[in-house]
Amino acid sequence: MQLPSGRMAYLDAAYVGPRLAIEADSYRHHSSRTDWSRDRTRHNELVAMGWRVLPVTYHDLEENPAGVAHQVGRCLDLWHPGAVEQP
Repeated sequence: MQLPSGRMAYLDAAYVGPRLAIEADSYRHHSSRTDWSRDRTRHNELVAMGWRVLPVTYHDLEENPAGVAHQVGRCLDLWHPGAVEQP
């Protein structure tokens, strides 16, 4: 998708209707100051466009995929139009 800055954003995974982006963060590809700054700017542009961004780590995906799926499900429940908030 094109960001307001004109840059293209390629999301790792997304639910378009509820505007939920799932972004895999790894230290290997996001550890330099330049990469970190660029990621924060991109994240902020997505949020300004109405997207929610759920960052997940490689470790989480490898060691706790059920936990990641649960978090995604909770985000979808929370932000889905007409959803009822859970206590």
